[in-house]
Amino acid sequence: MSKLSATIELKQFLSVAPSNYRGPSGPAVTHAALQSLGDSGDKQFLFLRSILELQQNCEVHNNEELLFHCIIGVRQVILQRWRSLSKEFCEMTRDYLLKSGNESAYPRTIRIACYTTAASFWKRQWKSDDSSPTHVQPEEKSLIEAMKLAQPTQLGTEEDLFRYLESFLQLDSANIVASSLFLSVLIGEIRGKSSVQYHLPLEFHKRVHASFERDGWLDHTLALCMGALSNIVGHISNNNQVNPEMLPVVQLTIDILSWEFGADAWESGIESGSGRTLLRPPQAWRKFLIRPDFCGAVFHAHRSVVEHHKELAHSLQQLILLLASVSGQIFDDKDQQLAYATYLLDGTLSLLTMSMTIKDPEESVLLNSLSIVSRLITNFKIATLAKIPNFPQLLNAIGETGVALLQANVQECESVRGDIESMIHREWREEALSIILEGCVLLSEDPWLLYSSDEKLQKTAQSAMVNALCPLYRAFLQGRIKMARLEEMYSIAELDEVHEEISAVALKEEMAGVASLGRLSLKSSLNSIFELLQPVYEKLKSLWDTNHSIQMNPEIAALFEEARLLTLSLGYILMDDNEGETSVIPEYIVMICQSDIDIINNIVSSV
Repeated sequence: MSKLSATIELKQFLSVAPSNYRGPSGPAVTHAALQSLGDSGDKQFLFLRSILELQQNCEVHNNEELLFHCIIGVRQVILQRWRSLSKEFCEMTRDYLLKSGNESAYPRTIRIACYTTAASFWKRQWKSDDSSPTHVQPEEKSLIEAMKLAQPTQLGTEEDLFRYLESFLQLDSANIVASSLFLSVLIGEIRGKSSVQYHLPLEFHKRVHASFERDGWLDHTLALCMGALSNIVGHISNNNQVNPEMLPVVQLTIDILSWEFGADAWESGIESGSGRTLLRPPQAWRKFLIRPDFCGAVFHAHRSVVEHHKELAHSLQQLILLLASVSGQIFDDKDQQLAYATYLLDGTLSLLTMSMTIKDPEESVLLNSLSIVSRLITNFKIATLAKIPNFPQLLNAIGETGVALLQANVQECESVRGDIESMIHREWREEALSIILEGCVLLSEDPWLLYSSDEKLQKTAQSAMVNALCPLYRAFLQGRIKMARLEEMYSIAELDEVHEEISAVALKEEMAGVASLGRLSLKSSLNSIFELLQPVYEKLKSLWDTNHSIQMNPEIAALFEEARLLTLSLGYILMDDNEGETSVIPEYIVMICQSDIDIINNIVSSV
């Protein structure tokens, strides 16, 4: 085999369009030729021979794109011809590509491509009962000998693979990164559901998925990962230094915790609610996850990297989000669940407080922090959270964050003279407020507030929620009304029908959520509405008394919009949306009126 012969032959092949090609010239021809060579099965092994030549001649960096397509081509061809190729050849190719992926000097795209191809071959043979040919063909033999020159570690079984990866995790940073990257790719490949590349039915993927989970390989992967992660976050806690291997290890942990349990529909381990996902890992994972020291170390690691290592900080917040999602039988009892929730809440409180102070142009830290708060509420609910000493402080942080966001929105709206579309930071602030409101609705509508058997704890929690979140209700009213007024003052041109309908739906959803928040203290909320509505009413009355034919202008349009929003707010706080149902007074309103007769006078006065 002469030097570069395969590479030159491949380049010549890729420069000529397939006979059935009718598209444009240029790069599209190369893509079509690549697809044609893969579909034909690459009988001359041009892809693999080119990889060998490029590596042997140290031409990887000069031919990165070509090498990438060759690796992907090898994956396609060998999976397509799996039953006709010898077992020895397939295994040697797999181990050779795994060795190539471990080369830290190679570009990341090449390493991931090598790992993806090696992982797909591992999946293809995982507990496989295929009878591959034992006889090695002459062309296979020459390629096997060429791959052996790279001295790859030959791995026969799944046990060999994990012993190999475990040994890597005990070495230096480069090897820890390599092992973590490959395990992440392997996890992704094992839980993949696409049958196209493998030319096998869906049952094959279900069988491999079930085997990996049932035979303990998922648990073993978690054990390896948590050992490495514990060492790394411990090192950060002790030395305040970030190791380069931390990001891939954190990402591997996220991939494992995101595993979908069950082989039937791959959804039996997922419980969805309120737009959030709760994880239900097995009891065997308790010793790895239900560890207060580990949770504390993860929060400390995030604080150490948040301002200087954005990508790592984001991954750590995603890990914390998953830890906040852990539920179900993994907890030994209620006390263990409470202890776990306490550590998470304390860490999240610190995280949320810090998120409002650091400089983050994308505001991803704050959005992620609020998502973690919402997940805690979804998972543990007030019945558990109310028992945690710092729960009132968390409520205060939620309320203060929401008020600050609303005030910032109003200030920016004023600076652009009511032109909502020109507000640079409005989109992410609205997303943050939506997350806050979602969590507040879950808290305020929790049946535990009405039917808890622990009356003392119930009253303490309700008092804390009223003190922390009622100011947020008033801030929502004031902020939305001020922005609506500014928008009307800027322009009274009518919106198009589509935009009008979208705005109406969004307003309806927000009003319903804000009303749930306002019902925490009905008297206080009605007073807030009345205080805001009184001057608007006086102005409207003056207009009607002095001029029966009103000429519309921005000032009057803004006044009408204020009146409309305040009237809607009053309606939503006193009534539930009853579309398609018989109108009834909400049970909560009835109970409040029965316990406090003065509320009735407030309701009558406001109406």
